[in-house]
Amino acid sequence: MKKLFLILVLTTTLSYISVAQNSKLDTATSKKGWRLFGNKKARELENLSREKGKIENEKKQLEKQNQDLYLQQHALDSQLVATNQSLKLMSEAQVKAEFRLLQQRQLLDSVTYSKVIDSLKISEQQTALEQKEAEVKLKRSQTNLLIVAVFAMLCLAVIFYKSMVNVKKYSKIIDAEKNKAENLLLNILPKEIAEELKKNGYSEARYYPKVSVLFSDFVGFTFLAEKLTPQELVAELDYCFKRFDRIMENNKIEKIKTIGDAYMAAGGVPISDDETHIRVVRAALEMQEFVEARKQQRKRDNLPYFEARVGIHTGELVAGIVGEKKFAFDLWGDTVNIASRVESVSLPGKVNISEDTYLLIKDRFICSDRGKKDIKNRGEKGMYFVESEIMVVEELV
Repeated sequence: MKKLFLILVLTTTLSYISVAQNSKLDTATSKKGWRLFGNKKARELENLSREKGKIENEKKQLEKQNQDLYLQQHALDSQLVATNQSLKLMSEAQVKAEFRLLQQRQLLDSVTYSKVIDSLKISEQQTALEQKEAEVKLKRSQTNLLIVAVFAMLCLAVIFYKSMVNVKKYSKIIDAEKNKAENLLLNILPKEIAEELKKNGYSEARYYPKVSVLFSDFVGFTFLAEKLTPQELVAELDYCFKRFDRIMENNKIEKIKTIGDAYMAAGGVPISDDETHIRVVRAALEMQEFVEARKQQRKRDNLPYFEARVGIHTGELVAGIVGEKKFAFDLWGDTVNIASRVESVSLPGKVNISEDTYLLIKDRFICSDRGKKDIKNRGEKGMYFVESEIMVVEELV
């Protein structure tokens, strides 16, 4: 109906335009009669003629469009009539069938939609499951990595611990060897001289104004060596000299050296004090006491035994080490030679001292005057046998 109304409006509009154009044409024609007298009027008439032609063409186009619209309206009307007729002819069963088909389609669409939803849910579940599996794998990997890291740390800790144990072990070994080396050095050198040697690489010989030099010698050593095997002789010498070493150490006397069966020591090198010379004489008496006790022991065992002479002289000398290899601390000077001569004129089991030594210790020991004795290449010299030490009783305050 709306289309039909539009066609009627359009037809009315075209009729109105045609009347208006005819009116304008008549007016133009009348004016043309008046303007035949001039050229200007002729041109205007020509223009009007052109406009008239254009209007007629437009009118034809509008008529054609109007006709097309009419035909379309007629076709629509025919289709509408046919549709109404087909609707009337459609039975109730067909309507129900169509309705059922529509319901089936809707059901099918709903089933399809449900399947899509289910598939989406399944997909989400699979995705969630895969994510959980990935998380489990990640945690498992992290756990494995942690286990490996802990194991590696334990291995490193064990290696580090073993290294530390080995370092401590080797450090102890090195320290022990170092101590052994130092003790060996101290066994052949005085402590102060050894420290100087380690620090500077050398030690200069020094002058000492008052040193008490001790010599001891075993009497009849050659005769005794004939009764003992070399091993027995060396063993007995070693036993006696070790005891002498302890006596010197206890009295803070420096052992110098041993030559064969001779034993040499000195007090006052490299350090001296007021008791130095007293300690040397005391050590000499202890040496004789030991030799006497050893003599009585070997007599009871019916074995050969030693007897010893001891001599002491005090004077100035030079002490130190010389050379670069096999260091040895030694003494040089006339005091050393005189001490050796004093020992040679002593008697077995006796401690013989020179007058120089006697003047230093006379208030602490009981001595017997031997008078002057001849010393080879040195003339006569006063000597004394040391009998015993005077016991000093300290006053109680």
